[in-house]
Amino acid sequence: MQYQSLALPPSNVQSLLLLPLMIRGQFQGVMGFSQCVTAEA
Repeated sequence: MQYQSLALPPSNVQSLLLLPLMIRGQFQGVMGFSQCVTAEA
């Protein structure tokens, strides 16, 4: 299994949820949701 680093730019993130994406038992990546201080357009 290969691991990749996750690069996050500074954006005042207060919380972060990362969910693994598995297709037919194979890891394909992650889907992330974040709660920030200010809304981004």
